[in-house]
Amino acid sequence: MNSINNFLLMLSVLASFVITSCASHQPIRYDSQLPSSNLPSCFDVPNKKLTDGASCIALVEAGNRQSQIGLNVEPREKYKVSVPGRQAWFDATRRNTPLCGEKGSFLMNLFKKRSPESLWFSVLANVIPSDQPAQDLCQQDLCQQESVFTAHVPGELILYPNDNDYFYDNNYGKIWVKIEHQKAK
Repeated sequence: MNSINNFLLMLSVLASFVITSCASHQPIRYDSQLPSSNLPSCFDVPNKKLTDGASCIALVEAGNRQSQIGLNVEPREKYKVSVPGRQAWFDATRRNTPLCGEKGSFLMNLFKKRSPESLWFSVLANVIPSDQPAQDLCQQDLCQQESVFTAHVPGELILYPNDNDYFYDNNYGKIWVKIEHQKAK
């Protein structure tokens, strides 16, 4: 019985902390503006494929479990992903600067992220395979991979923030990314 009372007390203290910390600071939420660029939208790339050295620009939304980019990739192709300008998006009230995320709060770390070894809100890349349902098996953290994604299977490239599967609804904001097909060596 004593352990139940201790647990309830700890839960009450934690709830009080969460409620007061959320109420004390509400950042101004905004969407990142399209950077000035002559690059085409990735959705406008012919045949949904970038040629060696070609680039395009794509929108990644914080509240989407996956943002379709409009590109198809093949195994062993490499793509450099960068975030032009100063952009930000939000995980609830927490402001994050892509491509890398943050360690997260005590409360956040009580939950599981899609990529446990990656920071919260790091940009992850994955492929929806052409011949099978989407899986998180091919995901790569663009922060840890020096912004370069290497495709392992053929399919459609997707990008998304590293978050808990059930908490994408509290995310806000959009970022623009530049995607460049790395020349074959």
